[in-house]
Amino acid sequence: MKESYPKKVVIIDDDPTGSQTISNLPVLLEWPAALLEREFREPEAGFFILTNSRSMPGEEAAAVNREVGENLARASRMTGKDFIVISRSDSTLRGHYPAETEALKSALKNALGHVYQCDVIMPFFGEGGRYTRDDIHWVARQGQWIPVGETEFARDPVFGYQSSNLREWVAEKTGLDPATVRSISLDDLRYGGPEWVYAILTQDTSTPVIVNAVTYDDVETFMQGSLQAEENGYRFMYRTAASFVAVRTGAASKKLLTTRDIYQEKTSPEAHGGLVIAGSYVNLTTQQLEKAQELERVRGIEADVNQLVEPLEARDYIKEISRRAAAVIGAGKTAVIYTTREYIRAESLAGNLQQGTAIADSMAEIAAHVGVKPRFVLAKGGITSHVLATRAFRITRARVLGQVYPGVSVWEPDRSSALYGIPYLVFPGNVGDADTLKEVLKIMEVV
Repeated sequence: MKESYPKKVVIIDDDPTGSQTISNLPVLLEWPAALLEREFREPEAGFFILTNSRSMPGEEAAAVNREVGENLARASRMTGKDFIVISRSDSTLRGHYPAETEALKSALKNALGHVYQCDVIMPFFGEGGRYTRDDIHWVARQGQWIPVGETEFARDPVFGYQSSNLREWVAEKTGLDPATVRSISLDDLRYGGPEWVYAILTQDTSTPVIVNAVTYDDVETFMQGSLQAEENGYRFMYRTAASFVAVRTGAASKKLLTTRDIYQEKTSPEAHGGLVIAGSYVNLTTQQLEKAQELERVRGIEADVNQLVEPLEARDYIKEISRRAAAVIGAGKTAVIYTTREYIRAESLAGNLQQGTAIADSMAEIAAHVGVKPRFVLAKGGITSHVLATRAFRITRARVLGQVYPGVSVWEPDRSSALYGIPYLVFPGNVGDADTLKEVLKIMEVV
């Protein structure tokens, strides 16, 4: 990002995993106008607002985004500073689109008169092997590119979809004719450059624009064209994955964190063990949990979701899991608490959301009652990591130190948190391969 460019970049993230490409930016888990005003006055290029809206029904997610937009408008007026918005969501297309972007645009138009030229859809996430080519979005696994519509992510019980072609995906979500959805191709980027990007973005139409990208150079070229348009008064509602955030803020992580970077010599190998809470249900997480438990200093503790879906009725069970984890951590081992791997589907989309929230709340109760300070906490899964941060550890603001593995962020919680001085790792359910959790734990356990 140009140092002279005056606009603050505000990343409104529907779960806590969008910081997985950057370092040294703040993340907020609350968004009152006074707090946003303070962040507008800080020197960083931007900041995250973590709403956890992916865990909510669509109407509630839209209401939260509307509230965030209204508070951003107040903070902007109080500071006299302009801003751009990135609505960061999942690189595998799970989320409340277009409900969230429409709510944000409406709130900012009503409060500040901002008129958005169009939505920009860019789910490229290089670190996670998510690429868009010929308008098809792909998931790379073991050297193979798989159309996203053929993956387990497309069969998500809440956000499922059919289309791998992003024009058709937008049509599926919005009701638009796919022929009206515009596209910036790899040839547009690589032969037309920023000037051609500018021309496409500033066409006299409000239909969404798909951005193809398979490298960070593609993202950089697009960004330069979009900056030219912004500097000429155009506004865009960016709906992207994490890679665009890194390029747009200029806060991309340069290297992976080492053990020394993370602990800053605060922790010795003789200290307590770590705590891992895994709520993600994707198959990759299941594979990672199996491999991680091969480590000598790891002890797995399974939490039966059938006993967690009603937190008030599960109090004794929750306390028992907490006691078992405390004993493991106190003995210098890492406790890995994970939900039973079979996903129990409810009878409706709303029921699936409610059930997922109840299980996440119970996992947070388990973490809150452990009673022994762990060396680190690792949360596996987006919703899980947000609920743990807010309910179990009272994190309202943290700084992203960087990544211990591509896509796995390490936070430094502020003093007000119960985790002050303890690294908090946010590990998405869909990142890495079968050995990734095992390798991360080796770094965190100093073995």
